[in-house]
Amino acid sequence: MSWELYYWRVPFRSAAIRLLFVQAGEELSLADSSDVSALKNLSIHQQPVPAMAPPILLSEKEGVALSQMPAICLFISQRFDLIDNTPLACSQLVKVLGDMNDILCEITRNNGHQLWERAAWEEFLDARLPRWADITMRNAELYSQARSSSQLNAIDLVQWAIWGTFRQAFPELEPWFQQRASGLDEYLTQMAQYPRLETFFEEQKLLYDGRYCGGKIENSIREMLQSSA
Repeated sequence: MSWELYYWRVPFRSAAIRLLFVQAGEELSLADSSDVSALKNLSIHQQPVPAMAPPILLSEKEGVALSQMPAICLFISQRFDLIDNTPLACSQLVKVLGDMNDILCEITRNNGHQLWERAAWEEFLDARLPRWADITMRNAELYSQARSSSQLNAIDLVQWAIWGTFRQAFPELEPWFQQRASGLDEYLTQMAQYPRLETFFEEQKLLYDGRYCGGKIENSIREMLQSSA
């Protein structure tokens, strides 16, 4: 197989990458966890691309070695014609990828550098996460093709992957989506129009057994949701 993704056995930063491959109709193999750890722990001069941590996308056949989720997603989108290959369209995608990466950082409190506490979690759900939902919807209004045609572009796919994976992993947040982010909730339900995307999320749930980002930070999020149930 030409393409191999090195990432932990959680969906988190791999979801957008994997969904873009699905939409492109290209096969992607997932490296074993032991190989991911081995690659991560190599010196930067031994790694095929200098990287602090996964995701890392490799293709010996294509001569590709990339790290960082936004860079990988931009490459896939251009390589498989999932975005108009113009400076403006590619810059818009980079902007959205930056937004989505920031959301992942905030959900995990800077990649798990802090665990969630009740006051901080409530403030996040009340203020910052709704603003990110609004930003996502404004991105969709400006750049989406899903509302005007059956042709999906990378911007829709990336936003759906990031938010759809978050919602799938934490069904306790359904009331939040319905009450505080109804526009986003409606936007995400558009995925039902595309059987390939529905299948992606069904298979993702089975593949990762409902996990999200793993580690202590995922446990921290689940503790917040359980204690507020």
